[in-house]
Amino acid sequence: MDLIDTLRNLSVSRRRSLRDDDFLIDRLHHRYTVAILVLFCAVVTTNQYAGEPINCWVPAQFTGSFETYTNRLCWLQNTYYVDENQDIPDTLDDRHKTMLKYYQWIHLIILLQAVLFIIPRIVWRSLNDKCGIEIVNYVDAAIKYETVDKFAEREKLMEFLSGHINSFIHSKNSYKAGKSKFEYKLRRCLSFIFFWTGKRFGNYLIILYIFVKLMFLANVFSQLFLMTKLLGISNYHLLGIEILQRMAKGMDMISNHYFPKVTHCDFKIRELGSDHLYTVQCVLSINIFTEKIYVILWFWFVILTLMTFIDLLTFLIKNCFQTQRYLYVKKHVLIFNKLETHDQMMILNDFVSNYLKPDVILVLKILANNVNGLVVSELIKYLWESFNKQRTQELDNLRNDENRDGNYDNQENNDDDDDDNVNELTPSFPVQTNKSGLFKNLKVRKNHKPDSLGALV
Repeated sequence: MDLIDTLRNLSVSRRRSLRDDDFLIDRLHHRYTVAILVLFCAVVTTNQYAGEPINCWVPAQFTGSFETYTNRLCWLQNTYYVDENQDIPDTLDDRHKTMLKYYQWIHLIILLQAVLFIIPRIVWRSLNDKCGIEIVNYVDAAIKYETVDKFAEREKLMEFLSGHINSFIHSKNSYKAGKSKFEYKLRRCLSFIFFWTGKRFGNYLIILYIFVKLMFLANVFSQLFLMTKLLGISNYHLLGIEILQRMAKGMDMISNHYFPKVTHCDFKIRELGSDHLYTVQCVLSINIFTEKIYVILWFWFVILTLMTFIDLLTFLIKNCFQTQRYLYVKKHVLIFNKLETHDQMMILNDFVSNYLKPDVILVLKILANNVNGLVVSELIKYLWESFNKQRTQELDNLRNDENRDGNYDNQENNDDDDDDNVNELTPSFPVQTNKSGLFKNLKVRKNHKPDSLGALV
């Protein structure tokens, strides 16, 4: 048992150290893809500085020092590619049209790609707590809740989670006001333009998350075209399609013009007061790694683009429509509670629409994605039971007031028949006007359900 507990604690410690406050598809971008790119960068850097990235064939009269000089010079000043079935062009301008300018910078290009995958993550982490809720703290508390054995400690953790969510729901400001005058005016301007977003509408987090997911999608899709510019390779975005076509025809997997391994280099050496032009043939061994790396990245980027696009559509459907949010909360409520009366169905609809709102439901889904789903069910149970008790009491009080008002009206009508002066009497109970959306329609059908078409946030 000690070994099992130790392994479990190690697993939990690892999960807490990663501080997941998003979904798996997001981590495929900012964590796993970045890890792959850093690994590729390390491979290329090792080959470039610890190996021999280029080897040139030199004339026989070149000594060892001349050969070393040639290799270094051709590495620095770039080489050019000529197909083996074609003659080398006569002019230097024609030769330089196929100049390769990327191979010295491959490790930096890969590092830049990794940075681009991290930027959306930085935006999410920087802005998601501006609404007053730190998702990572909720995830930490939920993970700890899973491992605590004592009932009292579990209750305290659940009270912490539910209490903070209640505070988040009832807080008035979507974020703290900026200290600088410029920041204040900027936020006022954005609030005026995007008047339908913010914490008071309960959709600040969900709008931010959709924006970040669009950043992930735009980044991975645009990198297919960005590599065309950075690498100077025409139609890199079609590389995978060409590979599949060549494999279907039984040809080599990739054409040599993408990442040529045999290139040429021109350089001049001054001897006895005159310049001698040499043309040597070089082997770019670094392109052996570069070719495999960018073939793998092409297929991974395409797969990741499709997965992100499908996930974005699914997210919009499940989170931007009232019916889908209602069904999600109802599923968790039914684990511990039964909705036996029509009033409870009405209260549940109000619980989802006017209390939790899209932001809190998004937080609950993030928790469910990072911890056991039963933890989220228990958290929803705490929130639901408190809300249901309060609303049920309000509903009973409202009905009692209506009954008292009805009895008073009947008594007043009877008194009118006996004495016309009784019209001057005033009621002894104050009439409470109902402003809540929950009690607008008390006399509704028993099969009342939330609006099937849903409502956008």
